[in-house]
Amino acid sequence: MNGRLWFATHLGYYDIVDGKEMPGSPPPGRTAYPGGHVLAYDLASGKIEDFGIPLKGEGILTMNMDTKHGLIYGLTWPEGRFFRFDVQTRKTTDLGLMFGGGELGLGERYRTICRSLAVDPRDGAVYFTRGEGTIHVCRQGSDRVEQLPGSEMKRDYFGVYDPTKPGHMAYCWRQVVWYPPEERFYGVHGNSGYLFTFEPRGGTVEVLDRLTSLPSQRSGMFDQFSYGYLGFTLGPDAETLYYLTGGPLVVDGKRVEGNVSSARGEAKGQEVTC
Repeated sequence: MNGRLWFATHLGYYDIVDGKEMPGSPPPGRTAYPGGHVLAYDLASGKIEDFGIPLKGEGILTMNMDTKHGLIYGLTWPEGRFFRFDVQTRKTTDLGLMFGGGELGLGERYRTICRSLAVDPRDGAVYFTRGEGTIHVCRQGSDRVEQLPGSEMKRDYFGVYDPTKPGHMAYCWRQVVWYPPEERFYGVHGNSGYLFTFEPRGGTVEVLDRLTSLPSQRSGMFDQFSYGYLGFTLGPDAETLYYLTGGPLVVDGKRVEGNVSSARGEAKGQEVTC
């Protein structure tokens, strides 16, 4: 927007407790993590402007922008708070907890937080998913988040998941991009690697094909990284989707097995990049 690339920062220091990632305890002489920043990089001058910390103590796990209205939307980690940041007024609006107890939640309160916000450039509406497969929307000009009726991501092709358990993204989409000619989003489901489309005004989700590497398809197994991959985008020709994915590692003709019991969002074992 206005010749600047907008981005946000996420924490990168963790403790592992009962197999789950938790905010890291600061080392001696250090204070606790203050929170993720919103920043803008001027493409002409190379200067970076810091717009501060929208929500104290929370990393900004994912963000997207309504460039028409100058509004940034983000989801935080580990609580899963949804916020809006007005770049002109520099005002933050905390729209609340969206994922139960987030990734700090215990038992039925645990939910993996969605990693990709979908902004409809036509009207500024923002969409995200929950692990149960529900799709939620915040309309431009509203502080209300509502579930999109009659629309969900829960599909047999994606697999079977318990959204209260860690170690996967459940039925959340992993990454989505807007495709203007069809006025809909293309996305990928993380664990299974299936490509799908989401038409927001009709609420229609259509599963297209498995987008994993050919070695993964031939093996019939999920990729080693249990969350799937975020490297999914529309190319400069505005017609080609690119996806950076993984593939099983084969040694002496046999696929190397991973650690299927791990409760972390991680590569379960060694893999190759495809």
